[in-house]
Amino acid sequence: MTGTRSFTSAIYTPDTVIIQLAAFVRGLADSSDGNVQLFEHSPAMSFERQGSSWRIKTQNGVVNAGRIILANDGQAQNFGLFRDQLLHDTYVSMTRAFDPTLLGGHRSWAATPAFPMGMTVRRVEGSDGNRILIRSRYTYNRYSIGGP
Repeated sequence: MTGTRSFTSAIYTPDTVIIQLAAFVRGLADSSDGNVQLFEHSPAMSFERQGSSWRIKTQNGVVNAGRIILANDGQAQNFGLFRDQLLHDTYVSMTRAFDPTLLGGHRSWAATPAFPMGMTVRRVEGSDGNRILIRSRYTYNRYSIGGP
């Protein structure tokens, strides 16, 4: 399946997928009926409840919303949530795009370890070729950005 002898065994789970979350969110926003706006490269500096809505401050302005989804993994501690409880930095390496014919096997696959912090390897297809993505390192950051 992988086109390499590096993997000797695995459990194959057909009809399951690993998704690229940024592309998934962009796709959801693009396919909405116009009532969803996507603000990329606009980190939330703070958010606060104001009556029945939320006021989210960014570096370049303010967004008001009836509901928000806090989906920022370990960075939630920077908003005062889950202090000293999160494992929140993983590191990923990705190859340059390569000609898909240079590696046999399926063109889209992922090897996810049984141990949650084990190495994840994934082959992804793109318009400029295929890439191999490897997540093999993580750190536990006890303190939030800006100090203890």
